[in-house]
Amino acid sequence: MLSKVIIDNFQSHRHTELDFSEGINVVIGTSDTGKSAICRALEWVKSNRPLGDDFRSDWGGDTSVELQLTDGNIVKRIKSDRVNMYVVNGIELRALGTDIPEEVTNILNLNAINFHHQLEGAFLLHNTSGEVAKEFNSAINLQIIDESISRASSYIRTVNQDIKREEKAKENFEGKLESYIFIDNLEVKYNNLERIYNELIEIKEQELSDICDLVVLSNKELEKYNNLDTIEGRVKNLQGNNSELEKKVFKEEVLKNLIEVSIGIEQKVKYLINVLSIENSVKEYIGINVDILELKKKESGLIGLKDEITFIKKIKKIVFNRRKFKNTPKS
Repeated sequence: MLSKVIIDNFQSHRHTELDFSEGINVVIGTSDTGKSAICRALEWVKSNRPLGDDFRSDWGGDTSVELQLTDGNIVKRIKSDRVNMYVVNGIELRALGTDIPEEVTNILNLNAINFHHQLEGAFLLHNTSGEVAKEFNSAINLQIIDESISRASSYIRTVNQDIKREEKAKENFEGKLESYIFIDNLEVKYNNLERIYNELIEIKEQELSDICDLVVLSNKELEKYNNLDTIEGRVKNLQGNNSELEKKVFKEEVLKNLIEVSIGIEQKVKYLINVLSIENSVKEYIGINVDILELKKKESGLIGLKDEITFIKKIKKIVFNRRKFKNTPKS
């Protein structure tokens, strides 16, 4: 219960102190003397309303309202250019915003029934029967029953809504279950698939084992051909020897042609010798004068041919010896 109120710099009140008595207290005064401002000051502490700074006095200074209670508790509301807080029994409560500290609400324990403003109707006389019953219930805490009934009714409504929602969900679920009747046969199909899968695994494992055996055999076969590099070298050597042999065969063919040419030349020389012999005989018998100089030239040419024939014979002998050496079996 309030015992005293101290108001500083709140609207028209520079500094006002009010002492309250037990029971009902009435503030009386002429118009514009600050009666309503006192109610607004009490409301400011009780509900942290109004907000803003419009209620602060024009002359400045810190605005504060202090409520002293009969149980010894003191609640003070302060607002200045730098400070906005409650002070409860000497303890500062800051960072308020628009909320009311729980400590303030619990200590004051004030509500609308504790205040009756100017121009309001007579207390309870202008209210409806339901509003009067509500006020009495609140006074003796019977509102707990109403609140409990209200909460129970709200809970029942919520439960009924949940039941309806769950029943509808159940219907939807049962409808969906009908499309899954085939699931009963899935286990048999699954077991068959699992058996087939295991058989396939065994077949694949056997195939893999066979492949491994083939790889081993292939490796063994490949080991037999590890000397391919050596064989390749020998093949290259044979190719080189074959090239040399082809060159020798070509030279041999050339020598054959030269021998044939030399034979033809030798026959021509013999023919010329016969011609010269005949010519000398004719000269002796018919006394034809032959130019000695021309005969000497011919004789010189024949000597050259003879030398060529001698060279060709040597070459022929060399070729014959090489053939003989080639055809001789190697030991």
